[in-house]
Amino acid sequence: MLELRNFSVSIQDHQILKNINFDFEQGKIYWLRGENGSGKSSFFKSLIGIENFQTTGQALFRNELESIDLKDLSIQQRFERGLFLIFQDPPSLQGVSIIQFLKAISKVGEEGSKYESIKDFLIDVKKYQNLLGLADDFYTNDVHYGLSGGQKKRIEILQMLMLRPKYVFVDEVDSGLDENGKKTIATILNHYKGEGNTIIFSSHLPEFAELLEVDHVLKIANQNVVSL
Repeated sequence: MLELRNFSVSIQDHQILKNINFDFEQGKIYWLRGENGSGKSSFFKSLIGIENFQTTGQALFRNELESIDLKDLSIQQRFERGLFLIFQDPPSLQGVSIIQFLKAISKVGEEGSKYESIKDFLIDVKKYQNLLGLADDFYTNDVHYGLSGGQKKRIEILQMLMLRPKYVFVDEVDSGLDENGKKTIATILNHYKGEGNTIIFSSHLPEFAELLEVDHVLKIANQNVVSL
């Protein structure tokens, strides 16, 4: 459960969102709507803990082991608890290949990793590569460098599948995808929800939202999040 209590977001004394009260339950899909510039991306980034957003109120992360306010956790600690952001415009990492990056974030062979060996890791890479329709040599590219919008979004989804986070913030993943790509990503997200994970996605396209098994529709209006 992710519980927001009077949660507000600002940056450099500019108020973006204020006094949000909402509970995001596990195993559900939420569609976050809103005009351009309304604060959807800022909302996601503030929960992940990036880009120097100031927050007040509470964003309580609860599971069977703990109940803790996100503001008391670093970006890495939020990541370790299963919070993950799929960027609208993913940053590139020139000089770091996709396979190197995936291996690093998956902590192959380290204590607590789901991958005890490189063999297990590569089996999943190949499986998800085929699922997403990525080229055989995709992993030799630098992370997001020189890739199309659709390729970047597929790589972001690949990271999600490798890491298996519990709460996924999906920032306009449909932009840059062709129709087949949208259907593929929607099918993956629906299946991921079925495994008990929570997905909060933003999109301006009702036709993409219709592909998803949406449980709740939300909208940012007047700096707040309202349920529709």
